[in-house]
Amino acid sequence: MYENLKTRIEDRCIMSSQAAKDFGEGATNDFTIQEDHPAVIQVISETKDVRGCAMPNLIYVSRQKSLTSPHHFKAGALNVLVRNSELYTLNKTISYFFYILVSSIFVIFIYLYICVCARAYACFYVKQLRVSSIMTNAPIVLTLDCDMISNDPSTPQQMLCFFMDSSVKSNLGYVQFPVRFNGVNKADIYGSEFKRMYHINPMGLNGLSGPDYFGTGTFFNRQVFFGGPSSSKNTELEYVVKKPINNHAILESAHNMASCDYENQSDWGLKKGFRYGSLVEDYFTGYQLHCQGWKSIFCNPKRASFLSEMPISLHEMITQTKRWSVGLLEVSFSKYSPLTFGTKSLGPLMAHCYSYYAFGPSWSIPILFYAFLPQIYMLHNISIFPKVSDPWFLLYMFLFVGAYGQDLLEFILEQGTTLRWWSDQRMWLVRGLSSDFFGTLEYVSNRLGIASRGFNVTTKVNDNEQRTQYDNGKFQFGVVSPVFMPFSTAAIVNLIAVFGGFLQLLRGTILLDEFLGQIIISSFGMVNSWPVYEAMFFRTDKGRMPTKITIFSVILAWLLISLMTKM
Repeated sequence: MYENLKTRIEDRCIMSSQAAKDFGEGATNDFTIQEDHPAVIQVISETKDVRGCAMPNLIYVSRQKSLTSPHHFKAGALNVLVRNSELYTLNKTISYFFYILVSSIFVIFIYLYICVCARAYACFYVKQLRVSSIMTNAPIVLTLDCDMISNDPSTPQQMLCFFMDSSVKSNLGYVQFPVRFNGVNKADIYGSEFKRMYHINPMGLNGLSGPDYFGTGTFFNRQVFFGGPSSSKNTELEYVVKKPINNHAILESAHNMASCDYENQSDWGLKKGFRYGSLVEDYFTGYQLHCQGWKSIFCNPKRASFLSEMPISLHEMITQTKRWSVGLLEVSFSKYSPLTFGTKSLGPLMAHCYSYYAFGPSWSIPILFYAFLPQIYMLHNISIFPKVSDPWFLLYMFLFVGAYGQDLLEFILEQGTTLRWWSDQRMWLVRGLSSDFFGTLEYVSNRLGIASRGFNVTTKVNDNEQRTQYDNGKFQFGVVSPVFMPFSTAAIVNLIAVFGGFLQLLRGTILLDEFLGQIIISSFGMVNSWPVYEAMFFRTDKGRMPTKITIFSVILAWLLISLMTKM
């Protein structure tokens, strides 16, 4: 459905005289992948119903892209929209201006007309970013990713309860709805729900300044894009232009605002709009808004307000979270670090909450140690944990069982299942040995100038075989990628350690009292690695672990164990 809609819109734009003029002979229906092209803005649909009331408008926006100008990925695309939303109005109704992000360049505008009377206002308007600032005039902005659908028509009414509450509206920057996914399998094998990030933690953050910005499912007060609560423009509309959105002057202004040069020597991306400087523009923008004094609210109704698609390939999931890791580290070690700038602007508690995410990729370091060292040392009869008879052993067990027990309890209380919790904690370990690890390496290489910064768009289109395997709870590997190497090697090492450890116990070369802690960790790692063993040795479908990865993992595991022998 999405691909059909994308093709129809692109065909409509290409057939238009303006698009043909802009693109010239290069105007084809694959122009969305071009890296150097002018801005294209087309009003696809502008109609009225039988009563003469305005119907939803569909406006296609392709911002200008130049090889000589940075485009700032998704944040840049959003800011292009910020500048154009103050002309077209709908009286005595609430009109919601949604965007669908097709790529970092192309954006589809949809006016989703919702018949809800605004009792408190004779006129209520909705705004969507820069290009929309001259095509509509409204104080509320809703951002949605291209793969999200509306699931509850009462969502706007729920949102208005907060924005019209006199006790909070003066500094309320945005209302965040949870990200929920459509088509998640029974076990949620990739931990796609991100229940702690999207559900559990935001409820607690409501007691402070509010949740961070998730990048989608968010209703913004338009003032947040122009300064803090005390310095923002007045909430009243500055002007209402009565010209239709197809007017030549309006379209000309919109094209100007979608150009590469418009942001030069301006505050866009620095103090205005969505913030530049991090691949996680959503996290960074929400963080900056909170630092400016804005508050946010997490609204979590029983019925999902929006539903999203998620990657069903493990490689795509890791690619997505690796980008998050790089972006978070960019914030962590910038002048806006939550430890320094955040503490001064937000106070220690809220700064700690933002630091929890910002420094999250650093979990790869202890996970990497625990995935290899206890196992390899046990194979060489070296104990690194206290004996069972030692009182310190109880402390280790308390921390291990207590941390996992608390995580399970909170997961269950948030309507999770034990099966999905197990998948969630397993994916936390997998991400630590893949996306967090490689994200850290990429960030370091970027800082050293070895590699250039990039934005990899997550592919969520899948074939029938992939979907069937995913629904059956099978991990999808399929491609030869270095991101699989660390955790596949760890799986081999843990498997060898468990069997080698029990063999040593039977031979009496090691004592259970000394090595119980290492046996538990190795067994825990082996059980978590079952999908990897299955993909390596028992599957024959396209989603199995590539043979090259299996061979290299076995060789690397053997080298690590042998290296310890020589030491």
